[in-house]
Amino acid sequence: MNFNPKIYEATAVLFALVLLFGVSCVLSHERGEAIFYYFSQQWPGTRCGGERGCCYPKTGKPAPGFLIHGLRPQNFMNEDLRNCEPKDQLIPSQISNMTSELKKRWPSLDCPSRGNMRYWKSEWTTYGTCGNYVLNQTQYFKTALLLKSEVDLLKVLIKAGIKPDGGLYDFNTAFEAIRIATGYMPGIFCVKDKAGNRLLDTIVGCTVEGTKYNDCPGMWGSDCGSTFKFPPPA
Repeated sequence: MNFNPKIYEATAVLFALVLLFGVSCVLSHERGEAIFYYFSQQWPGTRCGGERGCCYPKTGKPAPGFLIHGLRPQNFMNEDLRNCEPKDQLIPSQISNMTSELKKRWPSLDCPSRGNMRYWKSEWTTYGTCGNYVLNQTQYFKTALLLKSEVDLLKVLIKAGIKPDGGLYDFNTAFEAIRIATGYMPGIFCVKDKAGNRLLDTIVGCTVEGTKYNDCPGMWGSDCGSTFKFPPPA
């Protein structure tokens, strides 16, 4: 099955309408926002090998594979919701029982390193607070780890013959491998290097209930073109 942008767009629109009708009766609409989340995973080999580079925390390198990049609330106008309640600061004790796992799966890669806890606080303040009536502090980070554990994207791609060796790979092959393994239509995004090569960077899915993946309402298909390069691990 080849990726067809027109079919993909039509399916996403239909899915959005179904969700809009069904979910509006379930979630709180106190602010009328944040009724689904983008969950993105980033390939560290692309980030660390690029111009921005990366700096690992003093706790060391994270687990191999794709890393959590964000769990970000959206409304059905696809508006990126940010900094909704700055006074709602992350309380470290709310995630104390999962910090070891967060260090492995959702570490800070910023340079200079600002430390994991400071990074997680920033993620919560910037994005998590916009859906705090759906997912509280503990639930927000637990949901990200749960979604990460549902599927190992690196294993899925390797099984499809797509290996992080710097080689050139077919986009449709990657798209179908992830779609079949996860049950959702992924957003796959690339960045360009200085030579203009598209490098696999981020893979995105969505969640409404916080416990499973859904197709993303209005999700665009990709900016990777027909082929991309898959950089070696960092």
